[in-house]
Amino acid sequence: VVTQVEAIQDDEARLRLRFLFLLAYSTGLRRFEMEKAVTNYIRDYVDGTVLMVIGKGEDDREVPLYPEVAAAFYEYMVARGLGRGPWNSGTPLLASLSRKSQNQKLSEPGSPLSNQQIYRLCKALFEKTAAAAEEPADARRLSRASTHWLRHTCGTHMASAGVKVAVIQGLFG
Repeated sequence: VVTQVEAIQDDEARLRLRFLFLLAYSTGLRRFEMEKAVTNYIRDYVDGTVLMVIGKGEDDREVPLYPEVAAAFYEYMVARGLGRGPWNSGTPLLASLSRKSQNQKLSEPGSPLSNQQIYRLCKALFEKTAAAAEEPADARRLSRASTHWLRHTCGTHMASAGVKVAVIQGLFG
C-alpha cells in the first residue's frame, strides 16, 4: 500500500494520502473522527505528539501520533502551503487539494474532506494496490479493504504486540 502511495506523482496528493493511510492505520480512528480533526487538536509534548479525538457521543480522548505519522502530517501541511504552524484555529487535518486534479471534483481548496471522501480515497488506494498484487489471495483481501478494515488491523496489530485490551479500547473510544 505504501509503495502505491509513493508512486503518486502529485506531491500534495501523495503526502495527503500517505498521512491519511498512516493516521488511520496507526490510530484506528473512525472516518468521522478523521473528518472532524483539526490542527488545534494536535499537541506536541517533549515525549511525543498526540491528537485529541472527538468520538462517539462527543467523548474526547487523546491518541499518540507516532513519529512517522507526525512527520507525514508536517510534510503534508508544508505541501499545502501552511508550513509547520501555527495554523488558524479549525484548519482541517485532511483537506481538499490546493488545486483541481483530474480525478477530483471542484471543491474549495483546504476545505475538510468528508468521511465519504476519506472512504473513497482509501478504497481507491486499496483497489490500486490489489490490482498490483502478485498473489491472487492478497488481491482479493485488498480489494475488500476499507477504512474500517484499517481500524481492525490497527487493533489486531496492537493486540499482537502485547498491548492490553483495555488500553486498545481506550485508544479506540
